[in-house]
Amino acid sequence: MNRTLNAFETAFDRMAAGYFLVIALGVAAAIVGVVL
Repeated sequence: MNRTLNAFETAFDRMAAGYFLVIALGVAAAIVGVVL
């Protein structure tokens, strides 16, 4: 049970990091679009 929970936490952390990266790239693209 504990091992499954740990694996779920790791997967969730990776998913959250990927989601944050996509948002950061979107914001950067919007800023570049406004500047250019």
